[in-house]
Amino acid sequence: MRLTAFRFDQWPRDTALLADLGKLYDAPTLAALAATVNAGTPLVTARFNDHHLAAALLELDSEPARLSQLVVREVTRRRGVGRFLVDEAATIAAEAGAQQLQLLAVDSDAICAFAAACGFTGDGYTLALINP
Repeated sequence: MRLTAFRFDQWPRDTALLADLGKLYDAPTLAALAATVNAGTPLVTARFNDHHLAAALLELDSEPARLSQLVVREVTRRRGVGRFLVDEAATIAAEAGAQQLQLLAVDSDAICAFAAACGFTGDGYTLALINP
């Protein structure tokens, strides 16, 4: 099977999906994410073999669009799942009219390396979606 991206504009009710999200986020974070998604910020996930392995919030109502709360299940890290999710989020953001995508994350060596590998540049981890 291949990776597949999903966009949720309302908090999902599927129990299998919620169980997968519970492997990515702790309970307080899940509750906050549910409120944020239901208020209009889409949740984007990456699924492989019927399991959602990564998720992130994608704020489309600002310029640049913002990707936050990006998490990849630990057992599947360093296999391209996070990069796939960033690429799908960038496509969604570009289709919504955004010219840039910003990754909101806590600075660390691992995040800096991941952001650079995904094409984000600068201190603000910004990715150009439209070439001038």
